Amino acid sequence: MVKPIVMKFGGSILANGYGYVKSTEKVVKGIKRAPVIVVVSAMKGVTDTLLQIIGEREASLEETIGELHLKHMRALEEAVKDKTIFEETFREISLLFNELAKILWAIRFTNTLTPKLRDYVLSFGERLSAKIMEAVLKDKGVNARMLTGGEAGIITNNKFGEASPIMELTAKLVKERISRLIENGVTPVVTGFIGETLEGEITTLGRGGSDYTAGLIASILDASELHFYTDVPGIMTGDPRLIPNTKTVPKICFVEALELARAGGKKFHPRTFEPLVNSNVKTIITDLEERACTVIDRECVEGPKTVSLIRGLALIDVEGGYMAGRIGTLAIVADAAREAGVNIVSIFQPATETRISLLVSRDEVIRFREKLEKVFLKENLPLKISVASDVSALVVVGYNIASYIEQVLGVVRKEGCNIFGVAVGFQGSSLTVVIDGSCMFKAVRAVHDRLVLPFVLSGLGE
Repeated sequence: MVKPIVMKFGGSILANGYGYVKSTEKVVKGIKRAPVIVVVSAMKGVTDTLLQIIGEREASLEETIGELHLKHMRALEEAVKDKTIFEETFREISLLFNELAKILWAIRFTNTLTPKLRDYVLSFGERLSAKIMEAVLKDKGVNARMLTGGEAGIITNNKFGEASPIMELTAKLVKERISRLIENGVTPVVTGFIGETLEGEITTLGRGGSDYTAGLIASILDASELHFYTDVPGIMTGDPRLIPNTKTVPKICFVEALELARAGGKKFHPRTFEPLVNSNVKTIITDLEERACTVIDRECVEGPKTVSLIRGLALIDVEGGYMAGRIGTLAIVADAAREAGVNIVSIFQPATETRISLLVSRDEVIRFREKLEKVFLKENLPLKISVASDVSALVVVGYNIASYIEQVLGVVRKEGCNIFGVAVGFQGSSLTVVIDGSCMFKAVRAVHDRLVLPFVLSGLGE
C-alpha cells in the first residue's frame, strides 16, 4: 500500500474562498501520487474573534456572530460553483452557527464559562473551516469527508484547554478510522486543534494545536510526507519584522524543529514535532506558491540555523547563603510559582547554590514576588528577592549549538548587552541567552548577521 501524504493548511492562508481553492489544488495534485489526509485550521482571525466574544461580555453578540457567519458564507460562495454542494454546505454551516449562537447566549445569560465550554466554543472555528474545505474538494470531484479530531480517533485526557492525547488508544483508532476511509477512496478532512475525551466531550490541544494534530496523524500513519502550508516560504533565519535580510532555512532536523517550536518559531504548537522525532516522515514547510521551503528530517547538521527573541520577560533572583547545601529550597520556590499560577520559563543556578534565577513573564512577576515573600516569611527563610523587570531571551537554534557558545556570547557582549544567564536546550539544539531588554534588537540582528545568516548561506556548513 502506498504511504499517505498529510497536508496541513494554516489559518493564515484560509482567509477567503481563494485560499481554499488554492489549497484544494495542492490536494488534488497530491492525490495523483498517494492518498491525502487534509488537516485544517480555523479561518484567519476566527479563533481570536471567538476568544473575544467569550472574553468581552459587552461586545455585541448578535453583530459579531453575524459577521462570522457572513465571512464563512462568502468564502463558500467564492470557492464552490456546484449549486447542490453549495446549498448542502450552506445548510450545514447555518446549523453550526445556530448551535454556536445558542451556546454563546447561554454563556452570557448564565455568566458561566467553564474550561469545557470554552473548548466547545473554540472548536467551531475548525469545524466550520473543515466544512468549507470538504465542500471545495467535492466541488473539484474529490470524494472528501469532514471529521472532527475525535471522529478521526484523537482521544484525549480531560485537561480542557491543553489536552493531551491518550497515545495508545489514539494510535489504534486513527489507524483504524483513517485507513478505512483511505481504502474506500475517501479523502479525510480533519479538524486540527480538536480532540475528544473518552466520554465524547470536545477538547482542544492548546493554541496552534492544528499543527500538532497534523504531526500526530502523520506519525501514526507513517506518512511518506507531511506538508505545512502557511503564509511564509518555510522557516526563516529570523523574524522578518525585526531583521530585514532573513532567508529561508533549506533544511533542519526534527530535534531542531522541536526546539524551534518551543522558542516560538512560526507559532508552531510546542509539541508539533514531538511525534516525528523518531519517524521517517519527510516534513516540508512552505507557502501555497512554493517559492521556497524548509525540509525537516532526522539528519542533523551542526551549526546555527535561526535566532529569535522571546520578549516581555522578567528575571527574579532569590539569593542567600542559607540555600547552600540545603535540600528543598528550589522545591519551595517551584511550589510558590505553581500556587501563584506562574509559568517558569527558565531556571539558572550556580554550583555554589547561593542564588536561584527564574525567568518568568513580566505580567506575572509581581504576583510571583508577592507569593515568594509570603512563603519565605511563613517558613522563616532569610532570603533576598530582587527583580530585573525588562529582560529578553535570545534563542539560537542549531544542532550541537554548545560548540558555538563562545561565538554567540562574544557577539552579544560586543553589542554592550548584559548577560544574566545561559542555558542549552534539548539534545544540545538550542542556546538561550538572557539579556537586558534595552539591547535585544541590536543583539538579535548582530547574531543573525554575523553567525546565523553566513552559516545558512554557506550551504549549512558544507
